[in-house]
Amino acid sequence: MRDWAEWLREQLRLPEMTGRRDVRIVSELADHLEEVYREALAEGASEEEAEAVVRKRLGDLSRAARELRRTERHHIAAELNRRLEAAEERTRRRGYLWARLSDLGMELRLAVRRLIRRPGVTGVAVLSLGLGIGANTAIFSLVHSVLIRPLPYPDSEELVGVFRIDPQVTGRSPTASSLSDLFAVPYEVFQDWAGMSRVFEGAGAYADGSYTLVGDEGPRRLPGALMTSGVFAALAVSPELGRHFLPEDDAVGAERAVVLSHGFWRSRYGEDPNVLGGSLELDGTRYTIVGVMPAGFHFPAQDTEVWTTFSDELKTLPIRNAGYLQVIARLKPKISLDQAQLEMDGVAERIGETHPEEAEHGIGLFPSKALIVGDSGGGLLLLMGAVGLVLLIACANIASLFLVRASERRRELAVRKALGATRGRLVWQHMLESVLLSLLGGAAGFAIAVMGLEPFMALLPRGLPRMAEIGVDYRLLGFAAGFAGLTGILSGILPALSASRTPINEVLQEDGRGLVSRRSNRTQAALVVAEIALAFVLLSGAGLFTRSLTRLLAVDPGFAGGNLAVVGQATPLDRRDSWESVIAYFEDLDRRLLALPSVEAVGRANQMPFAGDWSMPPVSIETAEGIQDIICHFAQVTPGYLATVRIPVIAGRAISDADRPDSEPVVLVSRRLADRMGGNPLGRRIRINVQGDSLWRGVVGVVGDVRYRLDGQPMPMFYVPYNQRPTGYQNIVIRTTIDPLGLATTIRSTIWEQHPRSPVSVSTMEELIHSSYVLGSSRFLIVVLGSLSVLAALITLIGVYGVLAYSVNQRVKDIGIRMALGAGHGEVVRAVLGRGMVMAGVGLVIGGAIAFAFGRTVRSLLFGVQPTDPLVIGGVALLVIVAVAAASYLPARRAASLDPVDVLRSE
Repeated sequence: MRDWAEWLREQLRLPEMTGRRDVRIVSELADHLEEVYREALAEGASEEEAEAVVRKRLGDLSRAARELRRTERHHIAAELNRRLEAAEERTRRRGYLWARLSDLGMELRLAVRRLIRRPGVTGVAVLSLGLGIGANTAIFSLVHSVLIRPLPYPDSEELVGVFRIDPQVTGRSPTASSLSDLFAVPYEVFQDWAGMSRVFEGAGAYADGSYTLVGDEGPRRLPGALMTSGVFAALAVSPELGRHFLPEDDAVGAERAVVLSHGFWRSRYGEDPNVLGGSLELDGTRYTIVGVMPAGFHFPAQDTEVWTTFSDELKTLPIRNAGYLQVIARLKPKISLDQAQLEMDGVAERIGETHPEEAEHGIGLFPSKALIVGDSGGGLLLLMGAVGLVLLIACANIASLFLVRASERRRELAVRKALGATRGRLVWQHMLESVLLSLLGGAAGFAIAVMGLEPFMALLPRGLPRMAEIGVDYRLLGFAAGFAGLTGILSGILPALSASRTPINEVLQEDGRGLVSRRSNRTQAALVVAEIALAFVLLSGAGLFTRSLTRLLAVDPGFAGGNLAVVGQATPLDRRDSWESVIAYFEDLDRRLLALPSVEAVGRANQMPFAGDWSMPPVSIETAEGIQDIICHFAQVTPGYLATVRIPVIAGRAISDADRPDSEPVVLVSRRLADRMGGNPLGRRIRINVQGDSLWRGVVGVVGDVRYRLDGQPMPMFYVPYNQRPTGYQNIVIRTTIDPLGLATTIRSTIWEQHPRSPVSVSTMEELIHSSYVLGSSRFLIVVLGSLSVLAALITLIGVYGVLAYSVNQRVKDIGIRMALGAGHGEVVRAVLGRGMVMAGVGLVIGGAIAFAFGRTVRSLLFGVQPTDPLVIGGVALLVIVAVAAASYLPARRAASLDPVDVLRSE
């Protein structure tokens, strides 16, 4: 015989119920079904037919199951509520303070019940607040990590960068930290500073570097840095293993030493502690491993993997007018930056007395944190303000929701007020519900921030400082909790005060649609106007940055970047004995690459736009007024370079194969440098004022200007034939007739055929341009601002719809009377739409004023666009009007569809 109780449980998937209710409900249903089953068998039905009759009698199984589950939930809730009330009563008997605590528990329980009673509204509110708080928390994490958190070194506020400056530009006591006004330092000058200054506890010099490392996976370029011992001493970070550089490592003749990063130690040596004392071959030179830095140590760049000492050649190079080092120092305790600057001004004057060529240079001290952060703070603070606006819009929407609920409960509130409830008690109850809702939103926001931080970081522009330090920590939880509490107060204070002002007599006598409803509706309208204004500001910002990016992408860099591959290539170690060998190697490589299918042209340059740093040595130029000393950018290029990247020759000739080491030294100048030289520069001369290069070079041609940054002006520059001034590292540019990435494998194979141990990196010029920090930061701002603007617009439109729908609901009687007196459907629609348009118009005026007032703050972040650009402002205003009209249409249509007879009969 079938077990009908078990069968019933399986069919309805009933939950386990509490107490004897489980047995009673299931057994009663089972007995009834068994009786039906037996009656069917008695009437001659088969077992299958009898079971079908049972199923039919049971009816809609899913609906029955839902009803039973709902019954069980109500029972559980009632039982829980009974137990809580009993606990509150026991607590209340323990004394006055316990009674107040019990009252708080009761009010909290009632607030929870009110939120649960409307799960849809509560869910939307929690989601809105969660998105707003989550966005604020994620952006705060970014701002805190980059701008607020101290550098990850002990007493990092004592760290300063020391630079050569032009006193006429920055002054003797500069306060600006623009890197464009700062010059690198020669090694000999650094030694003078370190020896003559009395304000530094430690000072060191360093330079970026990269090395060829040959391993099991083939050769690769290893990012690193050259350092003196004073750098590690200034940073005051102890190694995890071994030691860092000592002063004796800086001496001429000392054995070359290397310190490994934790990541490199783990990947190459498997965290072997016996690595100390071993050797590492970099660029053909053997270095002794003396230490390993701890995990998380990143200096001077985030991808630095090794730190090496300087070679004897660099230590003894007697060059004072061309720098390549940066200097970091730690101030002595109780020495302020101003005191240190005054001391270094004196050092600069003393150096100028013994070295007259140094008299034109000053010494500038800048906080290291300001140097690292650079100009990235403006965009991050802009985003912080933007997410704050989104949260304000969400708060306004929640406040509007609470106003509606307060209006619906005005009879209840009037009765409670008549029974003796104080105004403070009514305000407190409303605020408790608001804060509770905001805390739920804060929890959701913290979860959104934690889960979304990693995808958010993928959007960050390459080159953003301190990216490795961005992460989730306990401050995020505190920030989210603080924002949740503030949000609860902001979104609940207005409705709470409005509810507490409920006029008892009027409410108890009115028919349900009275004065308070109209007052609440006006307050709601004011909140929506504020939402429209803030959304307009955000949408305008997104539009301005989109237009700015469009202008950036339209900038002519001065060359053709399409179908252009860029290959970084270092001179092989076995070819560095003589420059003749280096020249022969690269010329043979050029011929091999040019012979590849789909390759149109090949050229080389040691420095080129968007492919790394550039040097600006002191030079002398011959002008119409005489010899002038300037700082100018230059590059060493092959005859095929200009034609490959398509930089036009404006006057004279290009570099040719005839420009060999034994021929007359020549240069090409850009148009901007030609203007600086005055008149026709052909035949005039240029000299590079660095040690070992004092040749005057004749100008044989003028070429077009190029930009090394899309948002900057072309720099004055000149080009030297590579064969007349060869270097060890080259950027090979290859113009192809197909997508350059399709030839990447072939290019690597061709280079490895010539030299198997040569590291090869292949990129396209378009990739380099689009991954530049300027474009990357613009795209990042557009994506984030655009997303925030869309979110703000959606929240605002929900608010517009809610206000108008509520207004129509409150004015059903008025609308019915007007329609009964002859008002047409179109007139009713226009009245509701008109109210929406009035709110939009007022919001646009206020938003326009806010956008205009804060336009100066974003001006420096825009390119080729004014904050008051009429195309953007007009387009966004039109978009807002159309969106508000669309949100107003549904309430307007509902108002027009009312039947005046039904309305009047119901009233």
